Amino acid sequence: MGQFCCKKSRYREREDSDVSDVNVPTVSTPKAILSLLIIFAVYVGVQIVSLAYPVLFPAGLRCYQNYTSTCDMNIKSKNGCQVDCIEFTDTQQGILTGLTLTAVYLIAGIPLAKATGVGSRVPVLAIGQLILTGMAILTASSSRFFIILLARLGAGLSEAACTPAAYSLISDYFVVMNHAKALSVYHFATNIGIAAAFSLGFLNFYVCWRWVFLSLAIAGGCVFLLVIFFIREPPYDSSDSLMSSQDLYTITEVFQRLIRNRPYVLLCLASSMRNVSTYALWAWLPTFYSKVLSIPSEEYGVNVALVVLFGGGCGCAIGGILTNRISRRHKQNKTYVIAISHLTAASLMIGTLLTISPSVSFGLLFLYCLVAEMAPGPASSIVQDLFSANLRSSAFAAYVAIGSIVGSAVGPILVPAITSLHLSWHACGQGVDVALAIVVPSFYLLSSLLFIITGFLMPTEEALNEETIYLKYETSEVDAESEAERETLFYGSLSI
Repeated sequence: MGQFCCKKSRYREREDSDVSDVNVPTVSTPKAILSLLIIFAVYVGVQIVSLAYPVLFPAGLRCYQNYTSTCDMNIKSKNGCQVDCIEFTDTQQGILTGLTLTAVYLIAGIPLAKATGVGSRVPVLAIGQLILTGMAILTASSSRFFIILLARLGAGLSEAACTPAAYSLISDYFVVMNHAKALSVYHFATNIGIAAAFSLGFLNFYVCWRWVFLSLAIAGGCVFLLVIFFIREPPYDSSDSLMSSQDLYTITEVFQRLIRNRPYVLLCLASSMRNVSTYALWAWLPTFYSKVLSIPSEEYGVNVALVVLFGGGCGCAIGGILTNRISRRHKQNKTYVIAISHLTAASLMIGTLLTISPSVSFGLLFLYCLVAEMAPGPASSIVQDLFSANLRSSAFAAYVAIGSIVGSAVGPILVPAITSLHLSWHACGQGVDVALAIVVPSFYLLSSLLFIITGFLMPTEEALNEETIYLKYETSEVDAESEAERETLFYGSLSI
């Protein structure tokens, strides 16, 4: 699709909206793409550091006690790193991979939402990246569970700061018709991060896990510099009362406006149920391959990395393109695509976890990633469909916070809760497959039902098409600008 000159309009958006108001980006195409790529890199780093913990737990970071000779832990290292481990229990592992994020979002979620108002999103993004780098260094130097816990809390704070700021910036860089595609690109960072994190299992075979975290800190520092020097806030008309009104909402008023939107409430619940599945899966999948299928970290690390990278990447691309196409006229169609993808993912995950063949498990995991990753980008774009610009940042932050709180609080801790019911499972690290096969598909099915209900509750008005938007701006007031300047302004259907 082509570009054409954008003309500024001094229109005012409604305070609340059930349909997407017109959004015309005021940055050039190269800057929009560059900013998206850097935000993408930030989110990749967040995912790598967050997932490095569960990946490296069975690969040498955690000391496992009270295992019989029949329990093969597959902890290998050319540098004897297995003796440099930290002792903690399955329950503490569940806390590290889940409840730490819950605590962060409960304490800092809403304040960070307020901090990501227009004009302050880039500093929030940069500070979050700096915190992430510091937590990687702290982890590398830790020798006790408590220090690991503090570092994990800091990494969660970085994630809580990154996501709402990123969502809000992306919504201003791209027009509403391309939000699903742009956010699908952003969510592809999850797959890159998961793939890179699992690759750390291979790297850990050659260097100690402490050096792995130091390497992540160096990479995080480089990304921090990219944010500081290259990302800029999109320019706004200072006379626009819409932008000045954003800071007038108190936290209570924001909460009241969000809670009145029934589709939004159902959307948050649906995404929360999905997050229970995903948090449980990625927190315990490395342990599943290590304990249940007896695969060493360097082997399952590479295989899962390739599966997630290509399967998840294709899923993100298909999800963004497909939902953009079928929801051009009716935005609620996004929810039905998501529901179908979750139903399919649930059935594939059962086979992935209960097969005794590693190759079959990896193959089914590829198909799972393909269909499951069709959902996050379109689901995030629904938030933009339900609110106008003056509430989107807060709506995004609350959406992410609620999903993360529920998912991280329930998902990872359910697995050890189920395995502890059977003594032999708990003693030998078995039963992780059964526990995951119960938790992951069940919550995917519940999420599918909630997404279908969300679609029924969404407004039935047709989405604005390109011709409507073009005519709207052709007939609005135009500021005096040179033709050369207007030619560089970005509009539109950016092919991603």
